[in-house]
Amino acid sequence: MEMQKDWKGRTVAGFVLERYLGGSVYLTSYESQPAAIKLIPRNPEQELRWAEAVELSHPNLISIFLSGEDGDVSYCVMEFADENLAQVLPERPLSAVETRDMLPPALAALDYLHKKGLVHSNLKPSNVMAAGDRLKLSSDRLRRAGDPPDFAAGPYDPPDRATLSPAWDVWSLGIVLIEVLTQRRQGPPSNLPQPFASIAHRCLQPKTQDRWTAAEMSAYLADPDPEPETRRPRPFTVPPAVWGFLALAAVLVGGVIWKRTETTTPAPAPAPVVRSAQPVPDAPAQAPPADEKPSRKSKKTGAKTTAPAQEPAAAANASQPMPNILPEARSGIRGRVRVSVKVDVDPSGAVTNAAVAQHSGSKYFDARSLEAARQWTFAPGAAPQQWIVQFEFLPSGTKATQRRVSP
Repeated sequence: MEMQKDWKGRTVAGFVLERYLGGSVYLTSYESQPAAIKLIPRNPEQELRWAEAVELSHPNLISIFLSGEDGDVSYCVMEFADENLAQVLPERPLSAVETRDMLPPALAALDYLHKKGLVHSNLKPSNVMAAGDRLKLSSDRLRRAGDPPDFAAGPYDPPDRATLSPAWDVWSLGIVLIEVLTQRRQGPPSNLPQPFASIAHRCLQPKTQDRWTAAEMSAYLADPDPEPETRRPRPFTVPPAVWGFLALAAVLVGGVIWKRTETTTPAPAPAPVVRSAQPVPDAPAQAPPADEKPSRKSKKTGAKTTAPAQEPAAAANASQPMPNILPEARSGIRGRVRVSVKVDVDPSGAVTNAAVAQHSGSKYFDARSLEAARQWTFAPGAAPQQWIVQFEFLPSGTKATQRRVSP
């Protein structure tokens, strides 16, 4: 039985399939809130796995609310995710700042699963999601560590496919890390900027025991110099006095040869030097508060829909406030970053409310855009209006356009 988008409008276990989301997943409602429902041909073993996943609770894991069967269909109802990384990567890679924001919550979720004896087993960009204001990993294909894989091989799977283990997820994370920074799944880890080059290098070690754990990667992100100790045995160094004793013993017993081997760990190649364009000021210089830093909790991954425009967008008046972007954040832009903000305007032209309508993939750029749009003013009108203000961030500066959407 094949689950396709033509199932829209059907009801499964009392849940209406409102919209096809892709794969075997549909939009539905659970307790009056948007939810996702995954459907597969009847599989009692998978139903048991989903029932166990209902008991899991972690802020960076998609919650599974309930599961069961309806005729020849097994289903699970889970938290609805607004976006995922696979929607962003065809358009642009993530910046170093965005990647640094992505890793801690992903590693925290993996560490939680691994400590419970579970393996994610399906880590890839489409399963790195944004639900509300949090980055979360999918949780609908969890497996027990030690079990053999019961699914077809995929491009994110490690070469050692005999048994599922935490090292499986670590390998997949290394492939994902290369892809989000380069838009390609293949390539030497050393081509990535630090600290990602070291992390990807350790993720993609051929031997499972040589790969870092999620906890080790989290520790390295917190303190990247020096690197955490690997699990390889340290080289054994024999003191000089012992060498003398051994040499004498060798002569006495007729030439016993002592050999010493050393194990070394190859150091990752240095990251390439990235030449950043000098940013062009977006507005009269306004130094941000001394304690203001870019957020380290980027969650959104690039929604592609905006409110329907009722008139063409026009370049914003140069006197309107523009987002103040720190040079270190701008230097991480690859291509361009867009943020759209919907603002409610009263008859006097003042903004009364503002909300991000199209996210950039970085909470920092979203917050700066929202802060600027709230300070805009518009021509007075006879009634309240709604406008869309779009900011486009480039390595060289920021552009802004505006369009009225109502009335």
